[in-house]
Formats: sequence, C-alpha cells, structure tokens
Amino acid sequence: MGRKFNEEYKQEAVKLVKEGGLSLCQAARDLGIAPSTLCKWVKDGGDPGPNSLTVSEKEEIKALRKENATLRMERDILKIDELPQSVSFA
Repeated sequence: MGRKFNEEYKQEAVKLVKEGGLSLCQAARDLGIAPSTLCKWVKDGGDPGPNSLTVSEKEEIKALRKENATLRMERDILKIDELPQSVSFA
C-alpha cells in the first residue's frame, strides 16, 4: 500500500518544480517520492489557482455540510411531530 500525502504537501512539492527551479526528477529524489507521482501531481494542477480552496476551507465545508445534514434531520423530525394526530372515535 502506498503512502498518503495531504494537499498541502502536494502543493509544496509542485511549487518546488514550478517555482523552485528544480527538475521534476531532482525534486522527486529530494522528497523521496517517485518521479511519476510528482509528475501526476503537476499534471493534476497541484499548484492551486486563485479560486482554489485551502485545506482549512475544505475542512470547514465538510464540517458545515455535516452540521447541515444534522439540522435537516432535526427539522424533519419536528415536522413529523407537528402533523395532525389521527381522529379517534370515542
């Protein structure tokens, strides 16, 4: 099984190639990763543009989505509780 790298690590590795003046092979060697891995990161756009989200922003969105799902569930439970009770014949 391969190692897992977070987005910040990938972005910094890509920056070494694009801005640091290192060749892809040299940067990969320095980082201890396969050149093909670094090549994939460069092709995937590991260098974020101005509209890309940071890692902390992605984490915040994930947390907000989870909270939103919980709130929707609570709202739906309250809606069920507000339904008129069935008519009983005494």
